[in-house]
Amino acid sequence: MNSLAGAGVAAVALVGLGLMAPSQAPQPGRGVTLQVPPGREAAFRANGLLRRTINFGNMLEAPQEGEWGLKLEERFFDLARSAGFTAIRLPVRWNTRAGAQAPYTVDPAFFARVDWAVSQARRRNLAVILDFHHYEELMREPAAHRPRFLAIWGQVAAHYRNQGPEVLFEVLNEPNGKVEAVWNELQAQALAVIRKSNPRRVVIVGPVGWNSAERLGTLRLPADGHLIVTFHHYTPMEFTHQGTDFGGPARPTGIPWPAGGLRPANGWANWSWDVTLAGGAGGLTVAPQKAYGALYLHRDEPLTGVKELAFVSDRTLGLNVVCLERNDGKTSPPSASITAQAGALTRVPVAACSGSGTLRDLWLMPQGEQAAAPFTLRRLDVVTSAGVRPALGSAQDEVAAPIRTAAAWGRANGRPVFLGEFGAFRAGPQADRARWAAFMRAEAEAQGLSWAWWELASGFGLYDPLKNVWDDPVLRALLPDSRVGR
Repeated sequence: MNSLAGAGVAAVALVGLGLMAPSQAPQPGRGVTLQVPPGREAAFRANGLLRRTINFGNMLEAPQEGEWGLKLEERFFDLARSAGFTAIRLPVRWNTRAGAQAPYTVDPAFFARVDWAVSQARRRNLAVILDFHHYEELMREPAAHRPRFLAIWGQVAAHYRNQGPEVLFEVLNEPNGKVEAVWNELQAQALAVIRKSNPRRVVIVGPVGWNSAERLGTLRLPADGHLIVTFHHYTPMEFTHQGTDFGGPARPTGIPWPAGGLRPANGWANWSWDVTLAGGAGGLTVAPQKAYGALYLHRDEPLTGVKELAFVSDRTLGLNVVCLERNDGKTSPPSASITAQAGALTRVPVAACSGSGTLRDLWLMPQGEQAAAPFTLRRLDVVTSAGVRPALGSAQDEVAAPIRTAAAWGRANGRPVFLGEFGAFRAGPQADRARWAAFMRAEAEAQGLSWAWWELASGFGLYDPLKNVWDDPVLRALLPDSRVGR
């Protein structure tokens, strides 16, 4: 993490969504003021170019173009421009177009194809991101594929070294799996390779955990002022991914947004067992299906400085409460046996529930040999030395939290931030899909972030290439001033 403590900074007022004079570092957002450290103006300017980006997904990141039912077409660039987008993120699976052995030569014919795409974007005054997408072997075997990954980037960077600043690179889409353990080192090595031929090219970098906002705190960046930091955001997955199969059974459809009542707040995954959860006007209702069923919440990024848990139940009941730094899954951890009084604030000191002050896992298990009657949590908070962190929140709270987390990280570290992917699958209710898109877009812009919808013309898309029609409600949610169809 790069702190701004002691650094000279310039306050930049962000006016509207248009570009401003170079010294003012244009940004997305309305009336937002950011602090731009000296030497990072170009990155903030480039982020302004990305203020309304569309992902050209399922095209060049397929193993071979067309395998996923979609090929890159010239009309797509016209559509993006006429709708009002300012940039294209072009996911590219470079690794299936490069040799398997050193020097890992990228196919010249494929370079020509990407060259064509870049020229089509630039002819229409669209910025373009060349994103290294779906290098799955690198995620599984980073040591074996490191030389190839770096060699491919060396070729890509050299090939596009003469392009203008409207062409950006993105090091790797959604690092996950085994590459996480070496990601900071590997990303720095990739940047060093790129800088040999592109010393001032703006490059997009991101954290592990599939570019999770919650993992930004693990990011360690070199002293490079020409970087934009990205994160991806599909919360809540049961809504945004309804109807998808992705190699398994199709997810249930008909999921609305926003759902009423409380639910696990963003950053907390629901790992409960033998209970059903339902949000309602009174809070989150927990209905045990068996004895020893429990509300179990887990987070990848731990909370630190934890002092106590505090919650309110609608009825009196006995609970076993566990709060752990890490659940090994092998032993039954010690718990605090407490009685929660109906309507009263129950406080559980972290030391009483086997906690250490660092918290990733917590659960509330009703006591007894039979399945307990349902109870409703009206609130559930984690009290830390830095303040109260709610573990439950509204649907809007859940969606806003990663955006605000990323924006706060960007302000603290003096980095421009790009919401590089967000989207909802077409199988969801159209009105709710548009409502979610509008909320996400407005929240990102309010925080001074640029953004990119996933995607143009496939399953999450805004446009049907067979019927030649836009999904008008979602398009208007993203681009309220779009002139398409008017």
